[in-house]
Amino acid sequence: MIRYERNSVFPVHAHPGGQEILVLEGAFADEHGDYQMGTFLLNPPGFCHTPLSNEGCLLFVKEAQYSGATRICTDSAHAEWVEEGDPGRQVIELFAGGTENIRLTRLDKGTHIPIHEHLGGNEMFILQGTIEDEYGCYGVGDWIRSPAGSVHEPWTEEGCILYVKDGHLFG
Repeated sequence: MIRYERNSVFPVHAHPGGQEILVLEGAFADEHGDYQMGTFLLNPPGFCHTPLSNEGCLLFVKEAQYSGATRICTDSAHAEWVEEGDPGRQVIELFAGGTENIRLTRLDKGTHIPIHEHLGGNEMFILQGTIEDEYGCYGVGDWIRSPAGSVHEPWTEEGCILYVKDGHLFG
């Protein structure tokens, strides 16, 4: 998590292993564009920028997360939720490549997802609401990382929105 105070500027720098960013609050910018809350960025290896925030912002950032050659920028705040799989589950796809998949997942109140395995591992960051499984209850700001081959059966009583990444934790 990175918080930029109002009128913050970070020196120019490169990301040798790529970078993944989700703007959680406020507005973030660099010389390549302006990114409002809900923007997802996937910057390729070697990407160079001078980040700043005039109004301040909160970012979920993961370094060395992308080996692709193309920069991806998605405004999820204006994207359409699409029904997927189990009843009560909608998604906004952010990235799919090889075995890796990154998406926002919205689960309606009372949704129960059948037991399933994450062959390539799974990460979830809770953006809104709560989600539970047989291992615990997770709320806003919790980050859960499950290894390859992990199994669980999640549900939500109140509904939730999750940032989900899977298929990237082999070995």
